[in-house]
Amino acid sequence: ASSIALTWSPSTDNVGVTGYGLYRNGTSLPPVTQPGATVSGLHCGTAYTLEVDAVDAAGYRSTRAAVTASRVGSPTPLIAQLLATPSLSARCRSCTAG
Repeated sequence: ASSIALTWSPSTDNVGVTGYGLYRNGTSLPPVTQPGATVSGLHCGTAYTLEVDAVDAAGYRSTRAAVTASRVGSPTPLIAQLLATPSLSARCRSCTAG
């Protein structure tokens, strides 16, 4: 299995951002409190849509920023295509067939 590191710029709003929601193919992953996360358990030959949204102290969520990533096969690197926000980027980590 492989993992991918996501990075994004910090969000701000008038109430204060308290964290970020993470989603893989629409399914919620554990949230994070700081910009950036690593999503693991990815498999070769499978495309994934990874999304991030910001949550403020009042519980409001931002629009999700998305990136689509797929691993074609070893030794081809993980391919990431930005769909929404250029400040969200993806970088392959430990990309090995599995």
